[in-house]
Amino acid sequence: MQATVWETFLFVAPLPIIGVTIFLLSVRRKRQKRAAAKSAHNAEALATIPIGKELSERTAELLQQGLQLCYRHRDYCGMGLREFDGTFVYGTVVDGNLLTPRESQKELAAYPNHRDERAEFQSAELFITWLSQQCDASLAGDGNQRLTRTRLLKAHDFCRNNPQERWPYYAG
Repeated sequence: MQATVWETFLFVAPLPIIGVTIFLLSVRRKRQKRAAAKSAHNAEALATIPIGKELSERTAELLQQGLQLCYRHRDYCGMGLREFDGTFVYGTVVDGNLLTPRESQKELAAYPNHRDERAEFQSAELFITWLSQQCDASLAGDGNQRLTRTRLLKAHDFCRNNPQERWPYYAG
């Protein structure tokens, strides 16, 4: 049985449309891959830019006014920042609590195998100098719930938009 002209036309006519569609989809996919690679490269570059003095000074001021930069949930909560009696603390947050220097000493004495990753700074100047030299990559800790420039900026926005009484309960 031989196909009629109409049947041949119905079979052949969509082929160029299908070919063009496949071509356009492949071009689109290549562009998406290039954009993703460029975005990943930019993120890596941003991760090595120091926090800087201005953001560090503003962060120290907010910590002195009562802000605690900690996630607040059960168990391990990543890394956080707080100020207590003139000492600035960067350390591990557990159960939403970043221990003060005294509490940390008691905890380490009671649990000698407990790993408490922390740094303490006895003045705002020392803290600002340290934080200004850090970057997202150096603040990564174990990479889970870490401090980042974005997290610092979100905390600054929170403080700007909320009364100071709510700052100690900030969870971010």
